[in-house]
Amino acid sequence: WAAARRQADAVLAADAVPPGTRFYALLAAGRMRARLGEDDATPLLDEALEIAQGSASIAFLGPTRAARAEAAWLAGDPEQAVVEARAAYDLALERGLHWSLPELATWRWTCGDLPDPPRNLTGPYGLLMRGDWATATTAWDAIGYRYEGARARLASTDETALRDALA
Repeated sequence: WAAARRQADAVLAADAVPPGTRFYALLAAGRMRARLGEDDATPLLDEALEIAQGSASIAFLGPTRAARAEAAWLAGDPEQAVVEARAAYDLALERGLHWSLPELATWRWTCGDLPDPPRNLTGPYGLLMRGDWATATTAWDAIGYRYEGARARLASTDETALRDALA
């Protein structure tokens, strides 16, 4: 995370950075700071949302709303997490862009807003939402997404799994 932070901060400090490049740096820095519980995540995610809204592209809006949903959830505000996730989820459904739905659906599900996983939802998010946190964890870990693997462990009631998630 330290290397990613240095890279994102370097992009954000640079002059004349293309908006798309700045967007991804804002998203990475904002998400990382939210995960670390730092106060300066919100302005970064707000600026990322401005760029995403200006583009009107689900390719920008989906990840931004997912990051903002996660930040709200981490801050103890599940209602705002649902608002963020719904904003892009509904747009993705409307436009038939189902590749952006899994993470957004998971935030809605995590916050109690989506009782059942969307049909045909596969991969680690689908596994988690269908109650198979262990296989979801293994899938995340296998592709190097250890943070997401730890989040999947949070769906367990197993003390060892919960301790592993915390570690």
